[in-house]
Amino acid sequence: MSDAQDDELWGSAGNIQLYASYDGWDPGRENDPNPATGDCTAAELEADDACNQKGVRITFLQNRVNPVTGVPEIKYRHVLLGWTYENSADHISFDGLHASEYPIQKGVHAGGIVWYGNYLYVADTRNGLRVFDMRTIMDLDPDGDPGTHDAMGSDTDGVKTTANVEDKTKVGRHNNVWYSFGYRYVMPQVAAWKFRSTQSNPSGSYACVATGAPKASYVSLDRSTVPDRLLMGEYCRPAGGYPSTGRIASYPVADLEQRSADVPAEGWANYLPMTNGGGQGAAAYNGTLYVNESKGTDEPGNLWRYGWNNGALVQNGQAIKTARGAEDLYLDRGMGRLWSISEHRPGVAADCTANPDPLRPAGTDYCQRVPYAHKLSWLTAQP
Repeated sequence: MSDAQDDELWGSAGNIQLYASYDGWDPGRENDPNPATGDCTAAELEADDACNQKGVRITFLQNRVNPVTGVPEIKYRHVLLGWTYENSADHISFDGLHASEYPIQKGVHAGGIVWYGNYLYVADTRNGLRVFDMRTIMDLDPDGDPGTHDAMGSDTDGVKTTANVEDKTKVGRHNNVWYSFGYRYVMPQVAAWKFRSTQSNPSGSYACVATGAPKASYVSLDRSTVPDRLLMGEYCRPAGGYPSTGRIASYPVADLEQRSADVPAEGWANYLPMTNGGGQGAAAYNGTLYVNESKGTDEPGNLWRYGWNNGALVQNGQAIKTARGAEDLYLDRGMGRLWSISEHRPGVAADCTANPDPLRPAGTDYCQRVPYAHKLSWLTAQP
């Protein structure tokens, strides 16, 4: 919420926190080449909720005091993100933002999001940014009773539609009924920003090249500059003759909101000076660029600090050890904290619970996913 408004409050709703997650299980998307998952059969798709990769959802969370009881409580709502298209009946429909849908979408897993004003910006690895509008959230169950299948109004051609949030196996518009994998709320995509150059990074590889469009691996907001800027960077794993360690650049948000003409990279535009790991997330504040570098699961990651001098990134101080699998960065201005989350989950990486490390204390697991924060004042004081 520190990003959405300059005063860090969303009107009478106060302090709202926003989280992104995605369903990457991929048994039912078309033409899945992975033999370990494959495609679900038509019958399984109709009957089994688990056969549908639901894609990206956003969770709005509000810490508040109950107006009736006076007791503190947490309220939250899940909102499914959808990209719109025109279906075979010439009506607008939508599908989920999938991490792997062949050949339509690849790599949309909400690795970075920014809520700024009415807009939500979502990093799309192979394309750029997808844009969503908080003012166009669809409520497919306005009376709060899933069994009533509420009326959703009529099209310009007079065709009436209804909604069904009980059937969790469908998404979009089918026979004039709106489906949403069972979610009550859907936020459709309203725009997209794509890189002008063709992306020449090898598909399916974490290595990067130094020419062409970068990958949009993560995104953050810098409100300490004039104008406010979005920072976007790419995760790379330098190896095999690919020279790029990852590019990072900033873009004025006001220019992006115009949705027209080219928006040139400015400010932090540069290559990250890393050689052994990949930049997983970056945030800038008051002239300092913070970058999380992942070192895999066998050792803690590094948090780097850089300044900008004569058109180049200059390292400030030593690397600060941080979480294993350190991910994207988010700066909470009011709290003065730099937030992140560790990436790995138990039993997946080879050196996690599957092969316990004898050097780790008994009963601990460093591969848990954990949100954590560094105080900016503490970071500034480090050598």
